[in-house]
Amino acid sequence: MKIVDPITGVKKQVTFTKDHKPVFTIIQGGFDNERKDVPVEEEKVSSKLETPSDVMYWEAWYPELPDMRFTTVDGIGVFNASEFARKRGYEKDKDLKKFFSNTPCIAVYAKKLGTDKLIRFSEAGDVLLNEVLAFSFVEYVDPSFSIYMHDRMHELFYNGVVVSDNYLAVAAKRRLPRKVLEKLIKQ
Repeated sequence: MKIVDPITGVKKQVTFTKDHKPVFTIIQGGFDNERKDVPVEEEKVSSKLETPSDVMYWEAWYPELPDMRFTTVDGIGVFNASEFARKRGYEKDKDLKKFFSNTPCIAVYAKKLGTDKLIRFSEAGDVLLNEVLAFSFVEYVDPSFSIYMHDRMHELFYNGVVVSDNYLAVAAKRRLPRKVLEKLIKQ
């Protein structure tokens, strides 16, 4: 796993020993540069299921879902399901047990990946779900956004290509002169 220390801004590679103790190594250059130099002493200890969230680098992978933040834990992409539900205002309405029992693809992913790779917990108690469950979780938490996703999937299968609304807006802004954009808005 590669992280950025939020206090120092130092990029680190994290590996774990057999007894699940983390070994931090400073990465020189970008994350795509695999040159590792200096081992770093850290006191935080992580088990397979508990993950220190205060030292992780979280990022939005999808421009259409900026409130869904991802990171990598033990080489597995995860998103903070608890945080996403809180930001969407569904934390109390949506029960994770119902999500796991009512989402058919979870059983398929559990068989394919192993159940220990589907869910983790941060030290703060937040639920971290495997990246493969992201769109199923969005559909569960925000059914109106799932309609948007289904419309984009229809476009993809029907036309063979699709771009998001966000991409279209940014591309139009970059390409079209201001006068043309203003004229389009007035229509």
